[in-house]
Amino acid sequence: MQVTDTIIAAIVGFLSAVITSLIASRVSYRKLKTEYLAQHRKEIIDKQVSACESLWIALEPASRVDGETRIVVNVHDSPRVILPVAIEFNRKITEVFFSPSGLYFSRQLRRALFGLRDFIQEEFISKNLGKEIEFDISKTKYRKFRSKMTKLIITIREEIGVEDLCLAREGPAEGI
Repeated sequence: MQVTDTIIAAIVGFLSAVITSLIASRVSYRKLKTEYLAQHRKEIIDKQVSACESLWIALEPASRVDGETRIVVNVHDSPRVILPVAIEFNRKITEVFFSPSGLYFSRQLRRALFGLRDFIQEEFISKNLGKEIEFDISKTKYRKFRSKMTKLIITIREEIGVEDLCLAREGPAEGI
């Protein structure tokens, strides 16, 4: 009986070691997989933020702030489109989309981006090619342009999680 008890104890010990090893390897595998997926997700988020930054830089000509290279300028309180700037702007944002950055734009961001680009193409460029380089637009059309630009800005901010950016204890950062 002692030999049998010794064999049974050895078998139980061996099976316990095998089961413990299997459980430990399973837990380790899951932990590594979770860490790998978390790292991959972080890399995608970093690329998405970088992509939004690339697009943000390209949006300067659509800014409300006065400047020489703006799509719409105010002349005597009347909105006026500068056609070459509008054409270059559409080329630039299309270029950003078809760069590696464009791979990381969400569906919502693409809709807002192409909504603005298509509006500029249809309302400012197509209707005025071969005509004047600068032309007045109605305030209604200007408000629609601003609305599409604002929607794009909000979408970019939401995309990277800074739609209500707070700085320390000072409250929300001032919007655009």
